[in-house]
Amino acid sequence: VLLATAQARHWDWHEDPSNDQDRFERVRLRKMARVREAVGLTSKRLGRLAERLARQQEAIDLMVEECWTRLVRCDPSRIQIEAGFWACPVEIRLRLLARAVHRLRPDIALRLERLETLQVVLQDLAQSGQKSRRTIGGCVISLSAGGVLSLTPEPARRG
Repeated sequence: VLLATAQARHWDWHEDPSNDQDRFERVRLRKMARVREAVGLTSKRLGRLAERLARQQEAIDLMVEECWTRLVRCDPSRIQIEAGFWACPVEIRLRLLARAVHRLRPDIALRLERLETLQVVLQDLAQSGQKSRRTIGGCVISLSAGGVLSLTPEPARRG
């Protein structure tokens, strides 16, 4: 568009040779945009997708808040999540677990892969009525035979 405007008005311009060098991210992104649009992923369609994802995020956030209020009990050193937790969709369970860990250990960054793996293990154990004790993100998560989760900060390590 800029080039066409300059040509239409007979303006002089200088072509920057770096605009064709793949070592620059802006060039690679520009080329990807052409490929993306050639298969129908236009900026307009991607914008619409972003709107839909934002709408879905809003619904998930509301559901997490409702489940937190209904299922979670907190005090400064312990969080308990009732067994009804296991009836929630997996995404909600992951977000509730992440929120509980963050509440006890805001200084720790959780890796989603580790949280997903832990959730699967705990779900399998809860379904079979087994107790368990695991750690993640500086927290100890205890699973009762009845499916209740208790989270506490991990004790300081002795050195």
